[in-house]
Amino acid sequence: MAIQSDIRLYGFSLNIVKQCGPALSDILNSKFSSVATIEGVDVESEPSFAQQKRPTLGEEKRFSVRLPAGVHVSVWKADLTTFEVDAVANAANCSLQHGGGLARALCEAGGPQIQKESDIHVNTHGPLRTSQAIITAAGSLPCKVIIHAVGPQLFYHFTRSDVLAAKPLLEQTIWSILHMVKQNHLDTVAIPAISSGLFNYPLQECAQTIVSTVKDYYERSSPQEHLPKEIFFVNRDEPTVTEMEKACRQILAPHQPYQLVPYSHMVSQIGFHAECAPPEAYGEGIYFTGTVKKAMEVWKEKNDQYLYFVVAQVLTGKSTLGKPGLILPPAVGPDPQVRFDSVKGGSDISVIFCSYQALPIYIITCKKMF
Repeated sequence: MAIQSDIRLYGFSLNIVKQCGPALSDILNSKFSSVATIEGVDVESEPSFAQQKRPTLGEEKRFSVRLPAGVHVSVWKADLTTFEVDAVANAANCSLQHGGGLARALCEAGGPQIQKESDIHVNTHGPLRTSQAIITAAGSLPCKVIIHAVGPQLFYHFTRSDVLAAKPLLEQTIWSILHMVKQNHLDTVAIPAISSGLFNYPLQECAQTIVSTVKDYYERSSPQEHLPKEIFFVNRDEPTVTEMEKACRQILAPHQPYQLVPYSHMVSQIGFHAECAPPEAYGEGIYFTGTVKKAMEVWKEKNDQYLYFVVAQVLTGKSTLGKPGLILPPAVGPDPQVRFDSVKGGSDISVIFCSYQALPIYIITCKKMF
């Protein structure tokens, strides 16, 4: 049952509320899950983002890749208030009081309709839960709609266990955004590093969790479902853009390792095959190395005069250490249907178990000199 308290303001406390009303409402909500309504007080707002004439941030693409499902994913350094997409994801709080950070920037640029619709939703349905998302109109923003998503918030002095507990909530937050995209048949969506910054989620882990979740979501999607054309990871500040780019290159980008094959025409005829593998120290799969030198070490028993090294793009995805006898990657957790994408042996050997994860690019022919 909700409890309502009326607090009268006098003197010094009245001046504080006049100067910091939106920020105070935000703090009360994030710390105590309380919704504060300020009545009869003329709140002195700071100069708006438009009034401050913020310098326009030029849009800069840092990374782009196409997922197997056909969805493009890209990383941008840009301003979400001017980014032209179907939907922009907003890092919201539970009460949808957009008083600071990205939420305030979107409201300042988009006009009062955004906060008005948010207030109507909270008054009708109550505050949002962590990981929940809703859609409102975008006002005068160049996007069509805003997806307000509530990511997990950590205390300033968080522990490792706090991060581990928050990770599933951040994953569910991203799922909620992508579900809204599917449900509303949106073609493009811009997603910031939700829960980083003011919500204290460690930036590197935040980026990795967001990127991994997008990858997992579209790996599980059916071709019959609506799929967007592109997911944009958009942030203004350089450290966040850099971490998002790193995470995408690590998790999404195809690698170009090497494999030794017995005949140069073999790959074009039958593709990559586990029978070309060296002694199977890390599983009965298809082996690749990061350099020709390492390939020579791995396939050291080959005594042919000509050696053929295939350079390939390989989707290694989420990987774990391999072991002898594996015919499939091991399960990620208790569910045997959810498995790693590949296994590895040290820092320079990758093993896949499905040939469609590798695309041959070109062949290097080497001749042994006796």
